[in-house]
Amino acid sequence: MILKVSKKVGTLMLTSLLCGMLFSSYSAIAYDRGENVAQKTASFKHERGNHMARDFKKMVKYLKLSEEQQEKMKSIRTNASEQRTGFKQSMKSFHAKTKVLLEASLFDEQGFNALYSQYQEEFQEMASFKVKSKHAMLQILNKEQQEKFFKFERKTKR
Repeated sequence: MILKVSKKVGTLMLTSLLCGMLFSSYSAIAYDRGENVAQKTASFKHERGNHMARDFKKMVKYLKLSEEQQEKMKSIRTNASEQRTGFKQSMKSFHAKTKVLLEASLFDEQGFNALYSQYQEEFQEMASFKVKSKHAMLQILNKEQQEKFFKFERKTKR
């Protein structure tokens, strides 16, 4: 009888020990994955920011831009970057309001149309600014460089 009880206690202790080890290792793996995801996200954001500079360097080399052309292009890009930061806040607001509509149990088409029309002017401003910036860049280039620019654009399109 004592042997049976001690076997049961031993089995119970072994089982609880194994369960404890299993859950602690699982939580360690989950914790590790969480850190890796955060690191990868930070790394991705870092890489994403760098690809624009890297693409610009490639474009300069591919188009064989002069120093003067490079300075003018940098000026246009800096201006465009500053302008985009203003549009970013507006787009965050639009996406937040769109998310509220998406999370509703029934889709409110009239609500979305009203929201879209509310931001329509800003969408047009963004598109117009993008085209103006591209036009300004093209005016810096000669005809041969313009043709190469369009080829480069197709190659690097993401």
